[in-house]
Amino acid sequence: MTSQGEFLNHFFKTQNAKFQKCLDPMLTCTEKPINAHSIQNARVLDLLERRGHVVMLRHKILASVPDIRFEEVGRNQASTFTGFCAEHDSSIFRSLDTQPFDPKNQEHLFLLAYRSVTRELHAVMEGAWKIQGSYSWRVGKGLDPSNVPSPAGIEATAHLIKSYETWEYRHHHFDLALVRKNWKAIRHNIFTLESQSPKIAVSALFSFDSVARNDDVVRCALNIFPVSNNQTVVVFSFAKPDSQAARRNLRPILLSSGERQKYELSKLIIGNVENFAIAPDWSDGWSDRKKKVIQDTFVSTLFDSTRLEESKELMLFD
Repeated sequence: MTSQGEFLNHFFKTQNAKFQKCLDPMLTCTEKPINAHSIQNARVLDLLERRGHVVMLRHKILASVPDIRFEEVGRNQASTFTGFCAEHDSSIFRSLDTQPFDPKNQEHLFLLAYRSVTRELHAVMEGAWKIQGSYSWRVGKGLDPSNVPSPAGIEATAHLIKSYETWEYRHHHFDLALVRKNWKAIRHNIFTLESQSPKIAVSALFSFDSVARNDDVVRCALNIFPVSNNQTVVVFSFAKPDSQAARRNLRPILLSSGERQKYELSKLIIGNVENFAIAPDWSDGWSDRKKKVIQDTFVSTLFDSTRLEESKELMLFD
């Protein structure tokens, strides 16, 4: 009989495990991956950090209950993922990481999206790997049958399918374009928030819950980052087949301006994005109520972004 201690030991061991695989375009690299930044450390986090830290939503397990709250994170750990080896991280993103960002440079825009897509691919692959490992552990302990469907087995299979679908999306729309240097394969909408001091940075790939295309979801990469002390750039990126539906769903943001645009953008981030960093000097001024509303809204929309309720406390910009 499996004891509670064995369950907890396996659970925490699984949660702390890291998926170690360089996700190069052809998935053939066998070199050890590094902690690569999805949000640029040298330029973007420079504008947000305070004493070497930024603020992010952190996931923990307290007394076997998930706990999500804002915490300070060292800039060298913020937004990192083990998705590339040192050579691929350097060679693929060299132009983006060594040159000032140019919103008219198609290669820069493509690489921004590619990094966000790969971070999400790594996240879903790691999740599938952990859940499959837990399922195999349960089978080995005799808690689940190996030859007939069980809830744990069905869940593991669903995550493997999601992992494959995310890889397939990157492969067809990004990997082949990267190899061919076809930077125009991805469509973008770019705008700048003027008179906006550095407050937040985002790198993410998300899907629209209520929109489907040919039995697949419509995906969108989002990058938000300050480029100076008074300008923040927003870049939406989509594969060509997704561009029309994505832009239609982004109309509240794309067709607005000023405070309304910032508020709509804030709602999108909280309802769809996990990988974002906040300037500590900014979040220090938030009331306990504001932090709780944002945290609670984030949790409530984890599985359904349409559950987001309107609140002025959701504003992430000044």
